[in-house]
Amino acid sequence: LQRACMAAIDSGDLHLSTLIAQCPGDSEQRDDIAEQLALWRKEGVDSHISRQHLRLYELLSGNVDCAEPARTAANRDQIEQVEPFDVAAGLDWKRAFGLHLWYGTSFESDLREAVDSYDYAVHELRTAPPPLPTYRAGLHMGELRMRDMVKTRSYDRDHIFELIKLSVDPEHDLETALSPCNFGPSLTDYRLPWHLYMMLSQALRVRSFQDQETVVRADAGLRDGILRYSARADALTANFADQLELEGQWWTAIFVLMHLQGKQSRKKAIQRVLERCVPDASESEIDYVVDELGVPDAWIQQARAHHLRYQDERYEEFRSLVLAQQIAEAHEVATKVLVPQAIVRTDHRLVHRVLAFLSARGGAELAEWNTGGRLYVDYIACVWYLHGLLERRQTEGLDEEDEERFLSMAGTIGKIQVGLPQLLPVHSILDLSKDSTLARIQSTQLMARGQ
Repeated sequence: LQRACMAAIDSGDLHLSTLIAQCPGDSEQRDDIAEQLALWRKEGVDSHISRQHLRLYELLSGNVDCAEPARTAANRDQIEQVEPFDVAAGLDWKRAFGLHLWYGTSFESDLREAVDSYDYAVHELRTAPPPLPTYRAGLHMGELRMRDMVKTRSYDRDHIFELIKLSVDPEHDLETALSPCNFGPSLTDYRLPWHLYMMLSQALRVRSFQDQETVVRADAGLRDGILRYSARADALTANFADQLELEGQWWTAIFVLMHLQGKQSRKKAIQRVLERCVPDASESEIDYVVDELGVPDAWIQQARAHHLRYQDERYEEFRSLVLAQQIAEAHEVATKVLVPQAIVRTDHRLVHRVLAFLSARGGAELAEWNTGGRLYVDYIACVWYLHGLLERRQTEGLDEEDEERFLSMAGTIGKIQVGLPQLLPVHSILDLSKDSTLARIQSTQLMARGQ
């Protein structure tokens, strides 16, 4: 207003500068200006006043819509008729809304009245520009298209106007306000919508999606024991995470996915991102995810295991599964892939290393250990020690400890002969039948029975 007053003074219009200095003025002042304008229209004086001055006078009188000069003045020639004009013509929606806020309503009115006044001017009077987003306001749109768009209300609104609507209208839905097209031209840019949702719904707790359900639960991790679940909120979070992952910021996508409301869906979504991104991730990225975001290292190892299986690196897959605490899966890889191949190659040291690594980390506690890993452990023990114990037993005798050990090993031979072929691949059983190791075990069994 100060700059406007100075501009009027510089142009020599002291009367206008005096009026501007008093604006927006109270209702009495506005009524006085409106009466003066009505008198000018009646006397036909308005035709001698510039359009810009008339717009200012109409604004100062509180008229922010359309000025309709009288056409029936007796002393007015036809060529001096003043055509109706919109006070907000040529303004963008923010300035047009400002006219309704500062000049079209009284000081006692709340923001809701200014919003309703502006909305009525846009859709009913057609005297104000619609609140189009910035990227669309600069497009040259035909008058007919603009008219149809406003008539059907089928257009994207500037996110600033949507936030104003949210603040004054409890019935205005958050889904409409947070549409990506209200923020930019991309339908898949969820950056600002997600952040605004988190602020309004999770931080301030003033607005939520209409499908939100409130469930009372006793989970200690929930605030006040109340779970507020919204499928649309989770969809928004998942979409934003997908956007970040496509942009190469997979670690930030994991942070976003931590805001999913369902515990199981949150876990699965994070693990899927890890499976896709961990194999190509740097150590610093992995450290950030584990140390800063608190993602369990077991999830990292599980993601690596899935990738290693795809690469057919079964030994490294086995180690990653063990480190991921997926002991049952690691046992299956060991007993169905690694150990059978090592036995066929007579690489008994590898068999021992694999089973010892698995057993030390909980493998021996599995229900299937006795019919899986345990058979291989007994087999290796027989291969390495049984024949030697038998020879010593026949020549010099065994002490009590070795005798007990010998009898224990000899007692496992029957289980090995029955169980081992069931674990080995079919094509490996034929090879194993010709293996000297099995022949030694069988001969040892016969000798033990003979004793």
